[in-house]
Amino acid sequence: MRVYFGYKIFGFVIFAVLGFCCSTVNTTLLNNKLEINTSVTPIPPDSLQKYEAKFVKEEGWEIPLPEKRKATRTIEREAKSENGTSVKRMLTVYIPIDAFFFQREPYASGLDKEMTTGLLRLQAIYELKVKEKIYGYTIYAQKTALDEQTRKSVPSGKIFFYQCFDTDGDGKFETLVTDQSGISVPDWVTQ
Repeated sequence: MRVYFGYKIFGFVIFAVLGFCCSTVNTTLLNNKLEINTSVTPIPPDSLQKYEAKFVKEEGWEIPLPEKRKATRTIEREAKSENGTSVKRMLTVYIPIDAFFFQREPYASGLDKEMTTGLLRLQAIYELKVKEKIYGYTIYAQKTALDEQTRKSVPSGKIFFYQCFDTDGDGKFETLVTDQSGISVPDWVTQ
């Protein structure tokens, strides 16, 4: 029964994200927002099939976390820490209240320039924490383009996700993961 309930929640989240991404935005407002809301982020994971799925940036990856956001739900789940112990992990799902756009930073050489640049719209961001210590984020985004006729930003690619983790507790989210494997809950969070 619990598994079925989990699938219902997952289905609802996907439905909400897809419904939210189909809206458009007035680009005259977008020009001002880009200067304020620009952050660093990667390219979609499906374009990295021939590359590694984990990238480390010592100074940390910027998290596109809008100031105006709404927590839609918090889920408590069991997870394994690096040393194999079971911990209670809190996952909070946030969505931006207003359209939130950001640009991504290329993090692997040799990739097509079109895949490493562009405007993204944040769809949702999941905050991962244990004992009130945030150790990671899962970011859901979609590439956008300007519709020449309407002059509005419209979706132009698939919704994709990536994760950023603080693996050593220094407050920098230096480890970026582009596949579904993620990482275990770091030991520093459980202490």
